[in-house]
Amino acid sequence: MLLIICVDRDDDLGTKAGIETPVVGREAVEDAARRFGVSDPEDSDLNALFQAMRLYDETDEPCEIAVVTGSRETHRNRDRAVASQVDQVVDEVNATSAVVVTDGAEDEGIIPIIESRLRIDGVQRTVVKQAENLENAYHVVKRLLDDPETRGTILVPVGIILLIFPIDILMSFFDLPNAALGITMALLGGYFIMKGLGMDDDIERMVDMARDGIYSGKVSLITYLVAAGLVFIGAASGLREVQEFTASSDTVISGAVPVVMAFVQGSIAWLTVGGVVSSIGRIVDEYIQRDDFPRTYLNGPFYIISMGLALHAVSGFLLGRVDEVYLAVAVVISVGIGMASTAVFGGIGRGSLGDEEVPEVE
Repeated sequence: MLLIICVDRDDDLGTKAGIETPVVGREAVEDAARRFGVSDPEDSDLNALFQAMRLYDETDEPCEIAVVTGSRETHRNRDRAVASQVDQVVDEVNATSAVVVTDGAEDEGIIPIIESRLRIDGVQRTVVKQAENLENAYHVVKRLLDDPETRGTILVPVGIILLIFPIDILMSFFDLPNAALGITMALLGGYFIMKGLGMDDDIERMVDMARDGIYSGKVSLITYLVAAGLVFIGAASGLREVQEFTASSDTVISGAVPVVMAFVQGSIAWLTVGGVVSSIGRIVDEYIQRDDFPRTYLNGPFYIISMGLALHAVSGFLLGRVDEVYLAVAVVISVGIGMASTAVFGGIGRGSLGDEEVPEVE
């Protein structure tokens, strides 16, 4: 059976008219279109609904009509919602092929999901006719800017570019004339990289996790912020060490190795403390939230200290600041810390805190 399926990826039908989807059947789709038209007669999805009904009425073979929607959440959740509703409709009508009706390229992005379940015989895009005058163009642009995705795609880069002038005025007080262009280009480049790599969902998830962490009392949120500050200080300290090293370098090693070792020598203490702080925050959260807290989590701070000590000794030796004896002792202590931690928390006495084995009494 042929299925004429109308796709509303951002669920305008549900959010604006309260229509539960999927909608299956000619009369049900017509009722949904009438309710949706009353709630928002200017939405292009309304034209897609009527276009689907017209195709259904003109088709001279057994067919069925249905409407599926996504959600207004992340792209991943939208596509999952559409896929679930498509599976439900296919099982209900036993369709073998489909004609997809959309109102634009945004909804057509769901075609691969439908194609993985049905043979697609055609795609019908419904384009709303507009009079070519300034007033209608204004309303079209206004409707586009009302869409959250369009705002983020167009207004954010334009806003970043417009920041050049106020940043330039601010930087003039600090005698940094080229900083405005550099800061603006960095922001714009970061935004394009984020969009290009599809990091929108990841950033939204991180923001949600941060918000949940604030209200749920997660210690790791604070320790992560402190660790980020320590990492920043460590990077600055490492760069300062590199500057001092290149200004008065008497080492016999040439090339990039001594520069990298100088950076490590100057930053490793701060980076180690930052790693320990963030690890302790994670341990505290896991201990509070889990009844079966695994002991292996306690290895984290000791491993970080072990690696920090080893890197400090190796970098100091390559820079000629410590001798072989110091290097050997530091490496032995570093390995010993790691092995002792593994033996206590990861090997001997495996299990969870608060879940010790009690010997059976015969």
